[in-house]
Amino acid sequence: ADIEESVWADRDSGVHYGGPEYLRWKQDVADLIQDDPEFIQLRLGVWEFGWWFGWIGDNGTPAPYYDNVRILAYPYFGPGMDIVTFNLASDNFPAGGQMDLEDLGSNSVRFDAIRDVAWNDDSPRFDPGDSLFCDIISVRGGTEIAGVPRLHYKLKANPVFDPYRTSGLPGEGFVEGWHPLGPGGDPIQWGFAFDLPDTGFFFPGDAIHYFIAATDAIEGSDLQTNHVPSDTTGFSEFGPYDSQFTVRALPSVRAVAGTQGEFDTPGVLFWNRFAGRGAGSQWTQAFRGLGL
Repeated sequence: ADIEESVWADRDSGVHYGGPEYLRWKQDVADLIQDDPEFIQLRLGVWEFGWWFGWIGDNGTPAPYYDNVRILAYPYFGPGMDIVTFNLASDNFPAGGQMDLEDLGSNSVRFDAIRDVAWNDDSPRFDPGDSLFCDIISVRGGTEIAGVPRLHYKLKANPVFDPYRTSGLPGEGFVEGWHPLGPGGDPIQWGFAFDLPDTGFFFPGDAIHYFIAATDAIEGSDLQTNHVPSDTTGFSEFGPYDSQFTVRALPSVRAVAGTQGEFDTPGVLFWNRFAGRGAGSQWTQAFRGLGL
């Protein structure tokens, strides 16, 4: 009877783009399950969202179809962690809205989430979210979150802006998360927000690698640490790394050869929405082959 009284849990997110194809869709739902459950239920559903983009009607497709649905239970290591794409940081431009090559220190770039916080506003403006947000809860029976989850970062700095880095934050380290306030004004206990300085830290031509780590424990012992992304290979060396956890400050700025104090920006910005998929990766390979 208890499960009939339980509240359905979801992440209230996800928009599918693409053509007719079968996808193997995997979701780790550990962060949605109450501590040490005896039973679980799964419910699948679809909302037509085309009206948001001006598409008329609510029956544009007979799909999607769900097929071969299964739930797997397995031993879990560390806290349950999940972060959806629009809660990640996005490549960004100077907060002032334009590049100022005369006053280089005014070109700070914000480390902002993709989420539009003006989503329900009738105005056409887009307001990017200020902080990243990650679901983090204890999953293993008898555990609780130990300490404060951290966002670890490494900055690949454009030396042009080194004289203007006034945030006081080093080029490599971590910042601690906090429970943001929910709609009712109470802290959201099942998630943590993270941020980096909005001014004096991130400048055009910089890149940041980051990951989020959290630890759980059983009465102060049996500590286990989990992190997203799960594979952090390339984090420190600025080699190939998870593209969703790589942020670039745009555009690049470089000193003009043979001049004193003159700077310019590259003439082309390549925006690759499909990195690692199909034609997107072929474009990237072509540019690399040309030494770009």
